[in-house]
Amino acid sequence: MIQRLRGGEAQLAAKAAAKAVVIPSGLAAIEARLYRMEAMLHRIAELGG
Repeated sequence: MIQRLRGGEAQLAAKAAAKAVVIPSGLAAIEARLYRMEAMLHRIAELGG
């Protein structure tokens, strides 16, 4: 039973490592969208003001 639990811990550690790789790329995509939205808002402000 202990070996099974340790195997599960290894799987969780592997999943956590995989998520750690995926999350930064997701954050980069969100950051890029925010920069595009900010640029669009600046253009709208320039046109309106």
